Amino acid sequence: MESQEIQKFESQGLSLVNQAKSLRIIDQETREDAAEFRANVNQKLKQIETYFKVSDPDTPGSGTKTKAYDTWKTICNQETALTKKLEEAKKIVDVEIGRDYQEQKRIREEAERKAQAEAAEQERKIRERLEIQAMKQMEKGNFEKAEETLQQAEQVFVPVISPEIEAQKTVRTDGATVSMIEDIEVEVVDLGLFLTEIVNRKYPEHLVEVKLNELKKFIKATRPEKVPGIKITNTARVSSRKA
Repeated sequence: MESQEIQKFESQGLSLVNQAKSLRIIDQETREDAAEFRANVNQKLKQIETYFKVSDPDTPGSGTKTKAYDTWKTICNQETALTKKLEEAKKIVDVEIGRDYQEQKRIREEAERKAQAEAAEQERKIRERLEIQAMKQMEKGNFEKAEETLQQAEQVFVPVISPEIEAQKTVRTDGATVSMIEDIEVEVVDLGLFLTEIVNRKYPEHLVEVKLNELKKFIKATRPEKVPGIKITNTARVSSRKA
């Protein structure tokens, strides 16, 4: 029969998954709630790890090695089953925290583009006004003044006022700190094209790993006379057994 402690862990896992599914970040308060929720899940994970931690696995008289291994395996499976729900809850809230961060980043980048466009438009209008002014000065024969005005037009600069909106990389509350770490994901979509680039020395060879054991199995099975770029050496090894 399961102990009350294990039943409590199971109940907490299911409850936290449901909470994670209903969690939505819409402002700073809910952002901090998500950070504290994630810290709480981590705390529960540590409690389970502590509960299942073996203090003295080598105690004499505890049973045979097989029995000890079976017991260890059972405990590990039980621990995995309990932590699975908590890990699921953490993944769910991580997705929501990441979505919120990307949305805040998108809003900031859009605001920056708008600020840059507004500054460029303001520069254009000032430059255009000065050029019209220079044309009028030339029509009046005031060429020196017109040249000065044209120089001013060339030097027009309107600074871009950066928006105050900023995607928070770190959210801190009294009980938790959650940070976003920007990264990239890579996927090989055309292995032949990538290998061609390596052959052409555009990328270093160490980006590709040759599995020598698999290559050996293939050559022994197909028995080709030679494989381009591969050195095949016939060897012999000693094997023995008692009669």
